[in-house]
Amino acid sequence: VCKEEVREKEVLKDYSGLRDYYKGMFSKISFFHFNSTISQAIYSFRLGEVKGTVVSISHSGIFDRRKKRSFVKKMRLGYFGGWDMHKGFFLLLQVCGELYEEGCRDMELHVYSDTEKRKEPFIINHKKFHAGQLSETLENIDLLAVPSVCAETFGFVVLEALSCGVPVVVSDYVGAKDLLRAHPGCGVSFDGTADGLKEIL
Repeated sequence: VCKEEVREKEVLKDYSGLRDYYKGMFSKISFFHFNSTISQAIYSFRLGEVKGTVVSISHSGIFDRRKKRSFVKKMRLGYFGGWDMHKGFFLLLQVCGELYEEGCRDMELHVYSDTEKRKEPFIINHKKFHAGQLSETLENIDLLAVPSVCAETFGFVVLEALSCGVPVVVSDYVGAKDLLRAHPGCGVSFDGTADGLKEIL
């Protein structure tokens, strides 16, 4: 038996013990508060039938800041965060690139990130901002994209955008999509594929 096989078995054994520990701990809970239907689905998949309810979450920094907005000729699509595969950045980049190549010149992708600048002709690079600049930053975009390709149990940025009157496009993997279903007209969700996002944009 090689060292790699032994190590893999040890890791699996350790993980199994940790999983059993959490399952035992969760079995002592009589009622769950899920912050989204995504959270509920994940817990139900791992633990089986569990009692609980879905109630969206918020924080003290979120309040109604909606106001009338004026739109310029080009749609300013915003993306906040790093160039992470699981956050859907490269999916968004692919779709915007395809639209640009097909002649769509009335959309800009505004990327707010602390990573190096992108060179694509449709991208406007911005530095990452701090929480106190959120409202000001959201004033400079027309639509916020949260295109995660992995489960994200909620996503405060969606609620923050909506509180400023900025519509959002989110993948079905983002728990905050529940807000869009509860309040039609605030944004739209897509199936997490490039074709789904492209059709919406």
